[in-house]
Amino acid sequence: MTEPDSTTPAPKPSGGYGNRTLRHDFDDLADGLYVEIRNPSMLPIDALSPNRDLSKVKDKHERTRIMNAWLAGFIISWRIYDITDMSNDPAVLGEPCGETLALAPGVVPNWIAKQVTAAADPT
Repeated sequence: MTEPDSTTPAPKPSGGYGNRTLRHDFDDLADGLYVEIRNPSMLPIDALSPNRDLSKVKDKHERTRIMNAWLAGFIISWRIYDITDMSNDPAVLGEPCGETLALAPGVVPNWIAKQVTAAADPT
């Protein structure tokens, strides 16, 4: 499965900056699945990196946990199934946090990270 590469800016508000959010539909996974995040290009530059120096975190699982918690902070809303639920009617993930993002398909955190990386280095 390839990672989706299209993003849809949210409608412009009546005041303030436009494009404050980005929405991505993961229709190639299942109908109706999406993630809406704060547009990283519209955030302060300090928000575009985790609060910890991950090079000093030696445990791979701990680094992943920290990254998932940080990336989940960008999520405004989502409808994503629990990838570990193998039933014909999988559970929809609850409120976005590091623990629930860890249960999403890998394309979800990868898409968020791609948006953040592009905003941090727009060249």
